[in-house]
Amino acid sequence: DTLLTLDAKITGAVEDKIRFLNTTPVNEMIDGFTQGMKAKGNGTLDLRLALPLSGTKQTTVSGEYHFENNHIEGGKIWPTLDNVVGLLQFGPNGVQIKNTKATAFGGPVNINVSKQPEGGLIIDATGKANVDQFLTLLDLPAQDWMDGVTDWTAKVALNGDDTAVIVDSTLVGISSNLPQPLNKNSALAWPLHVERKIPTKGQEQYDVTLGKEIRAVFLRAQDGKGEFRLRKATLAMNTDANLQAKDGIFVTGAIDELDLDLWRSYLRRVSKPGAATSAI
Repeated sequence: DTLLTLDAKITGAVEDKIRFLNTTPVNEMIDGFTQGMKAKGNGTLDLRLALPLSGTKQTTVSGEYHFENNHIEGGKIWPTLDNVVGLLQFGPNGVQIKNTKATAFGGPVNINVSKQPEGGLIIDATGKANVDQFLTLLDLPAQDWMDGVTDWTAKVALNGDDTAVIVDSTLVGISSNLPQPLNKNSALAWPLHVERKIPTKGQEQYDVTLGKEIRAVFLRAQDGKGEFRLRKATLAMNTDANLQAKDGIFVTGAIDELDLDLWRSYLRRVSKPGAATSAI
């Protein structure tokens, strides 16, 4: 077989490189990984086109994108990332990212992405998070109730429109002045496990386990502007957490002591105009 190989190096605005990845056959090659992604900054795209001039081999495209302190937001599963430095590689076997560095949730992040044999992508990330920034994911501001920074790990399984997210943390480093049973000092380890799933289009659900006794479930839905807002939540102690039919925030289970006045005070403070009001 006769093969013609063409190499190109393109430098400049990262927006142009993302547009190339999204609007060419490379998009399918990388499982739509960059769809919906917005980016700022500059970078370098190295491309290689292998074009058979004879024989039965197919034309192949491979390349690398070099992140150079980019700002990235959006996409299917991305939080906002700043100071992104690393390498995205793509080719006939899919996409791969190794040891790419960034900042998110107020702390450093290390990201790895690999293609799975059965299809789809797996994203592994580790980092440190400022609790106030992290809680914005659930639309629950920490205000003066919580403070600190903690380590976390995340695994994202991305396969078409099906996206599953798992986050784990010990919460060491986080202090909480929330009413009992969510009061803790920063040295205490409280194993946190969070799973995010998509029950229906326009909704996202978070299932949370905290230690052995506490479970919670949050449902967020898109409003008329397409922004996700908290609709309903259940906090359960020593029992399973199930979403209620009505919108609102519910507390259930068995506990030795629960100060409802303090909880109502907190819920009033985190409620937003037009958002679900608390119901206990």
